[in-house]
Amino acid sequence: MLILCSPSNPTGSVYPKKLLEEIAKTVAKHPSLLVLSDEIYEHIVYAPATHTSFASLPGLWERTLTVNGFSKIAYKGEKANSPPPTKGVSIKLVVVAAEHTAAVTEDGELYGWGWGRYGNFGLGDRNDRLVPEKVSLVNGDKMIMVACGWRHTISVSSSGGLYTYGWIKYWSTGTWGL
Repeated sequence: MLILCSPSNPTGSVYPKKLLEEIAKTVAKHPSLLVLSDEIYEHIVYAPATHTSFASLPGLWERTLTVNGFSKIAYKGEKANSPPPTKGVSIKLVVVAAEHTAAVTEDGELYGWGWGRYGNFGLGDRNDRLVPEKVSLVNGDKMIMVACGWRHTISVSSSGGLYTYGWIKYWSTGTWGL
């Protein structure tokens, strides 16, 4: 069995159609080979990238099991290929966790949205966000990296600062002894 994951998390990379067609040629050479195609993030694709379902390629419908679901959806009222509703903001990195999403802009700003029950956005509350909301930067630090866990977010600034937000159970945010 061949397992494909496109679009993938956490990088957001998407296999171009040409690459999928090359993979399809290899699959065609092995008649007993089946393909499991994880396409759960098919609606979270940002232009100019486009998603092509592996099963849509000639001769692969019968040999492909496509995994999908309802939890990873585009923003209400937005086209699937449009960027997050942060008009005029250039996004450098988007990270999707089970219940929330975070993004770092080219200017080093940090945004968060999704389920916020555990304070995982660093916005000082436990409210859910349907659209990205900018996190106030500590000391004006610009963020260069972000990672999302189950109910927490960790970001790294250009000055080397490490910032954690959210659930502290099992010390997932590095706040030992608090």
